[in-house]
Amino acid sequence: MANGSFVVPLLSFLLLWGLLFWVYGDVLWRTEQNSYVSANAMQMKPLTDLTFGWLLYAGRWLLTLQKYPLIGGLLISLVLTGSSLLLADVLRLPARWRWTFSLLPFLYFGWLILRGFNLYYRSEPSWVVLIPALICVIVSAAHAVRPRFVFSRLRLAFLAILLGVFFALSVSSFIFLPTRVALWLLLFYVAFSYLSAALICKPKKHEPVRSRHLLISSSVVVIVGVAFGATATYVNDSVIATARMQRQLEEQDWEGMCQTALAVSRPTRSVAAYYAVALEHQDALLENIFDLPFDFPKVSFDNDQPNDEYTLFTPDCNLAAGLLNSAYHEAFEQTVMSGQRLHWLKTMAKAALLNGEERLARKYIGILRANPFENAFCDRIEPMIGDSTLIAADDEFAHIRLLAPRDRHPFEQMFRKPVFLGYNMGLAEGPDAVLRTSAAACLYSKDLNAFLPRAQVFVAKGWPLPECMQQALVIYSLKNGGADFLKQFNGALSPMTEPTIAAFSRDVAPIAKDKEAMRRLLKKDWLGTYVYYYYCENNNPEQVRKRESDGVN
Repeated sequence: MANGSFVVPLLSFLLLWGLLFWVYGDVLWRTEQNSYVSANAMQMKPLTDLTFGWLLYAGRWLLTLQKYPLIGGLLISLVLTGSSLLLADVLRLPARWRWTFSLLPFLYFGWLILRGFNLYYRSEPSWVVLIPALICVIVSAAHAVRPRFVFSRLRLAFLAILLGVFFALSVSSFIFLPTRVALWLLLFYVAFSYLSAALICKPKKHEPVRSRHLLISSSVVVIVGVAFGATATYVNDSVIATARMQRQLEEQDWEGMCQTALAVSRPTRSVAAYYAVALEHQDALLENIFDLPFDFPKVSFDNDQPNDEYTLFTPDCNLAAGLLNSAYHEAFEQTVMSGQRLHWLKTMAKAALLNGEERLARKYIGILRANPFENAFCDRIEPMIGDSTLIAADDEFAHIRLLAPRDRHPFEQMFRKPVFLGYNMGLAEGPDAVLRTSAAACLYSKDLNAFLPRAQVFVAKGWPLPECMQQALVIYSLKNGGADFLKQFNGALSPMTEPTIAAFSRDVAPIAKDKEAMRRLLKKDWLGTYVYYYYCENNNPEQVRKRESDGVN
């Protein structure tokens, strides 16, 4: 390529790499976490027995690179950029139009956007890397059948030396390095050589690229790349946020999880659930839970089953709520339905560890170690097996233990779904730490009758009532007890609570019959207050459907 004609493909490559790493990196990470691969033939037999199972098996190995999206995104960008260059040559496009094929790799990113949660949820995750790989194979085959490149002796010598050196390095790596590392190096060798061949060789008929054409084509590529990035962050902000919060959960970055959730314009249930987990670990559930807008949008899945979104987060939420058996059961159920997945294997390993099931915990650690790049998690968990001192010293596990139910008998069928909400609403007794989560669950479900005795226990213990609880008591008094009802809470309520409720009533009076207008017009001034949540959010039957007839929204 001459006269700057390399600029447009390079821009396309850098922009796509940036989109895959910077914008969608967490989703690619979550896709890899919803996969599992090992060299054990028996473990992988359910996959390899499928139609094209060996192709999917190879894709799973490629997918492991998405554990590090910077590297995984680089590989995908190299393959797609090289494919677009070779395809343009196969079609004998004039030089002034070849830049248009640099837009083709963005179609792959558009496919990622369209898939949303379906990219990995109850779907084969390896297609994320198999699609670029298959495109590479098809385009390379077409190019081999109809070659359109010629080489000068200097170019041919340089290319031969380059490919020879990298081939020698990749082959020798199998001798001196572990097999897995050597395989990854071989993948990079193939991708690098592939792109190098496309860049070094030249068309038979060379046409110089004019500066004006170069400026226009470069501008179009940049605009398209930025447009795809903006579309992803707008359309799939909750998809990106959910994946990011699951990654931050594994890193125990509670503050980061809160910041991620609050940045989403219209969070889904998944975002709200992980936001609650982060607040619980910071002991700030009652203080901040209603800062998030609970105007849940409908999320579409391939199988079009209502409320499928719950299974994206219920195992993690059950675990965070101390409900170890329920967390293990739901994670195991997901494994039965979809096969082994890293994310749920980790959940089951944590549940087994905290339940004192040492042999079971070691089993899951062994399964996880057979998969590349999971040694850090295993090294964290394995020393804790059988050592309660280390478990108590771990921030995440120590907090979960505080919430563990006193009754260790099976209880899932006794409570409304999802269990982490139903259990807290039906709780009759438990440690002090559970009282706060129980009160929050009652407020979230708008069950003020169940909330009232918990508020009374707060006052009896001398605990201060958070603002949301104070507002809930005033709402209860307006609906049931009247002014005399609040006398039992004298000294526990702020002097500003009743005037706040009265001010909200004045604001809502003109639009009280239009719930959609209430939510939209009052959000700016009242989001974060319980009175706004109670009357304006989580109450639209078209947006909020119960998982079961006795479930909690």
